[in-house]
Amino acid sequence: HPRHPTCHFPHPHPTNHPICSGYDKIPDYFDLAGFERMGLVKHSYAVHQKCVVESLLERWGNLRLSHTLSQPLDEVRNYFGEKVAFYFLFLEKLARAEFILVVFAVPASVLMIVMRETAYKDVPQLVYSYCLVLWFLCFAKYWRRVQVSHSNRWGTESMSNSDIKDPVDPRFSGRLQPSPLDENILELQPDGSRTAPPE
Repeated sequence: HPRHPTCHFPHPHPTNHPICSGYDKIPDYFDLAGFERMGLVKHSYAVHQKCVVESLLERWGNLRLSHTLSQPLDEVRNYFGEKVAFYFLFLEKLARAEFILVVFAVPASVLMIVMRETAYKDVPQLVYSYCLVLWFLCFAKYWRRVQVSHSNRWGTESMSNSDIKDPVDPRFSGRLQPSPLDENILELQPDGSRTAPPE
């Protein structure tokens, strides 16, 4: 791990960063998952960069910033990956959208209290329900646009609608066989042997 006189966030394109490019090339020469299956490697993970973590704690993971909704999402993506960045991007957009919902929620709550003893006591709640459904549909459409935009920006547009699942346990030993529930679907079935002892 090279030492730098100054600390910088990972490059917007991680493959061009000397540290990230070195880590990305490791799987090209070593089958880490295969080593784990054979018991040669217990676990593998990338070490943290202390200077980057401290900078993120100062600019992002700090209670003093709880009054603002802006986040350094590009830096979060460059360090933690797209999955974590999309999670916090969704929370940010949802929090902003909820401010719009308050515009309808507060008057509806006041009217429900004022009209509690009248024959129209259910009207505010009904109107608010329609507003809530409309708000949800608009937010879902808006989030879809934001997701596609950031997927293109971060280079993950080819996987945004993918059905790719997380890799299975590397210690699992098995082969593709017809599912016992549907013979038209192939699923990984254990072959009864383990290449690594259970923990």
